[in-house]
Amino acid sequence: MYSSPTYVRATHATRLLKEIDEFTRHDHPYARGAIKHVTPDIVELDLIVNEAPWRNAAHVLRIDFSGDFPFLAPRVYFPNKVCLALLSFENWRPATTLEAIILAIISMLTEPDISRAVEPAIADEFIRNQPLYLKKASAHIEDVEKTLQRIKSKGRSRSRRSSRSARRK
Repeated sequence: MYSSPTYVRATHATRLLKEIDEFTRHDHPYARGAIKHVTPDIVELDLIVNEAPWRNAAHVLRIDFSGDFPFLAPRVYFPNKVCLALLSFENWRPATTLEAIILAIISMLTEPDISRAVEPAIADEFIRNQPLYLKKASAHIEDVEKTLQRIKSKGRSRSRRSSRSARRK
């Protein structure tokens, strides 16, 4: 009875809700955010990191807990799939909390591991000229934010037009 898939799923959902509640009740020095459910298994967090170059920019962090969570790590997207040692098959522990995952991502953003850089030229700039790196990163983040705002405003204007045309019919 206690090992039925429905019981196990309900237990995992209860744990996730408890962790979301715990995360939102605490003040975090490196991030603020409101967690929302997209589906019962997928949560999104508007992550606002309070460290340069990320300061004041909201980034959507999506965590997919479907599958065999907590026995297997969730899939994390920021905006693409995130590769963290914490989430690897070898390092994942079922006791790892939502807060630990979020704090690991914040750590990755504020203290990048240059030995695992995707872009070696950017890692080199990070080492040799950090002020220039921060300036370029801030400009890039600002451009991304502007693009996201344009996309959101276009989506809103389309939905307004379609609702107006539906009312006319």
